Amino acid sequence: FVFNNSTHQILAFGHEASEMIGRTPSDIFAFRPLQRGNIENFDMTAELLRSAVAKVLKKKSMFSRPRAIISFPTPVNERDQLELIRILYDLGMRRTQIMDRAIAAALGAGIPLDSTGKLLVDISGGITDITILTAQRNVFQENSNSLDRAVSGDSFTNAIIGEINGKYSFLIDERTAERLKIEIGNVLPIQNPPNLDVYGRNTITGLPKQMQIKGSDIYSALQIPLDLLCDFIQRALTKTSAEYSSDIYKNGFYLTGGGSMLGGLGHAISERLSVKTTISNMPKYDVVLGIGYALENQSETKQYLQYIRGGHISN
Repeated sequence: FVFNNSTHQILAFGHEASEMIGRTPSDIFAFRPLQRGNIENFDMTAELLRSAVAKVLKKKSMFSRPRAIISFPTPVNERDQLELIRILYDLGMRRTQIMDRAIAAALGAGIPLDSTGKLLVDISGGITDITILTAQRNVFQENSNSLDRAVSGDSFTNAIIGEINGKYSFLIDERTAERLKIEIGNVLPIQNPPNLDVYGRNTITGLPKQMQIKGSDIYSALQIPLDLLCDFIQRALTKTSAEYSSDIYKNGFYLTGGGSMLGGLGHAISERLSVKTTISNMPKYDVVLGIGYALENQSETKQYLQYIRGGHISN
C-alpha cells in the first residue's frame, strides 16, 4: 500500500498502490505489509486492514454487524492473528472466524475435499506453501521459509532484474520486471518468443534508456527459480506419508496463487516431476473466492472454520 508519512494516511492499496511504486515523493512511500508471509510491520498492517474494511463497510447500515472470515499466511503467529481479529471486531464485525488458507484456496478453485489426499502448491508473491488436504483438514504443510533461498512469485521477478542487469548493465525496477514476467515470460522454450520495449537506467553511464528485452532472456532468467520451486516440491513430497502417495499421483498437483499464472509453469512442473498439474481459472483469487463461498454456505463449510475461545484459536 501507499502511505503518506506526513498525514499518516493510506492513499492507496492493492493494484492501485503497486502502480505507484517508485513514483512517489519523499514523504509518500510504498510499503509491503507482508514479507515472505511474515508481518513486517504490525502497525502498518493493522492500518491497512482498517482502511480496507472501512471501504467495504461504508455502505452498510450503522446497525449492521456483519460476520467475517479471515485467512492468514502460514508464518503469521497466533498472537498477531488474534490482534488483527480484535481490530475487525472494533471495526464492527459481529463475529470473525478463521479459515486455513489452503482450504480456502481449494474451495475457491473448486477442488473436491474428500477422503483422498490433494496436494496444493500455493505460489504467492513472497512465499510458497505446499499442503496436503483431505476431507476436513490439512495433514501436511510446509512453506518455503524453511529454505535457504526464497521460492515465490517474487523470486521470478527478482531473477529477471538480475538477468537484465548482469547481461546488459541495464537496471529496471520491480514494476517493470513484473510486467516483463506477465507479458512475455514463459518458463518453457517457445519458438519466436515475443520481445518488449521497456525503460530503465544504464548502470555504466547512469543515464535513462529505452531497451528492447528479448523473450529468450526472460526464459533464461526464469530457469533458476523454476529449479528451486521444483526442488522444493520434490523435497516436500519426500516428507509426506506414504499413504497419500498414490492419491497425489492420481490427482496430481493443484497450483494456486498469483505466481502460478506464470506462462508454462504448470507444464514445466509436470515435465520435471512426472505428475500432472491443474491450475484453476483464477488462481490469484482462489483464497478470496473460497472465503466468499464459505460466507454464503455456512452449514456446508462450518467444519472448516476455527473459532476464538478463551483468547485462543480452536476448532
